[in-house]
Amino acid sequence: IKTTKLGGLLASKKTAAIAETAGLACHGATSLEGPFGTAASLHFCASTPAVTYGTELFGPMLLKETYVENDIEYRDGQVFVPEGPGTGLNPDWDQINKFTRK
Repeated sequence: IKTTKLGGLLASKKTAAIAETAGLACHGATSLEGPFGTAASLHFCASTPAVTYGTELFGPMLLKETYVENDIEYRDGQVFVPEGPGTGLNPDWDQINKFTRK
């Protein structure tokens, strides 16, 4: 399930419910999102019983620089759901302003 390709979290939940009803396992896939999109997908996968076939949410690992104060943690072949309000990530406004086109 690619949350961005399906149109967001609600559409992804509906798709997962259909798959679960049919007895199909779901996999959390990436569209190579940055840290905020990846964190949202991680929260989706962790909170959706139908996602039983792992994930490949590695988009932020491909970035040379980031724009969050606290990166998503990847360790020992696992990715960890950020904790805290919202996505669990804090924006780094200096970096965001650096990357913003004027």
